Amino acid sequence: MNNVDLYEKDGKVAVLITGGFGAAWSANSVSPLAYDKRIIKFWLDHKDNKEFMRSASDYKDNFVNSYVKQFFKDWGYDYVYLGAFDSLELVWVEKGKPFQIREYDGSEWIEYYDPDKWITF
Repeated sequence: MNNVDLYEKDGKVAVLITGGFGAAWSANSVSPLAYDKRIIKFWLDHKDNKEFMRSASDYKDNFVNSYVKQFFKDWGYDYVYLGAFDSLELVWVEKGKPFQIREYDGSEWIEYYDPDKWITF
């Protein structure tokens, strides 16, 4: 895990994932994009503003899209695909429990390590 501050609450850590099909937000990324506290807070501050979120996610450059990209760039994320920004969902992961973000056709989910389901010889 990269060194970023986490958004924590009640022994759990917030993780942003793509809820629907289309473009994955974080599964294909090697960056801590999904759990960076600054990004979580930014998303929480704007998630209920449908017009802002729609404009941020637009594939065409616009003021809001450029504004959001600049925030990410200032935080060290040189390129972030924002196409899924308006369809992100916040999930809570138990701190200390191994997990990975899985993806199929852009839809992401959390998969926890379960030794009973993994084959070992």
